[in-house]
Amino acid sequence: MKGVALYASLGGDTADDLIARCAPQVKRIAYHLLARLPGSVQVDDLIQAGMLGLLEAAR
Repeated sequence: MKGVALYASLGGDTADDLIARCAPQVKRIAYHLLARLPGSVQVDDLIQAGMLGLLEAAR
């Protein structure tokens, strides 16, 4: 139980910290997926969907 208490005392990342840290990874994943999807899919749409998911997860 000490680990849980230590983690709680350290606080955690704020939603803004999480978004700033993970936003570049969303972009990398979008470009990775783009190679496997039809040509009609635009990378901006993938990035937008990924960022919406990240924002929802940060809530």
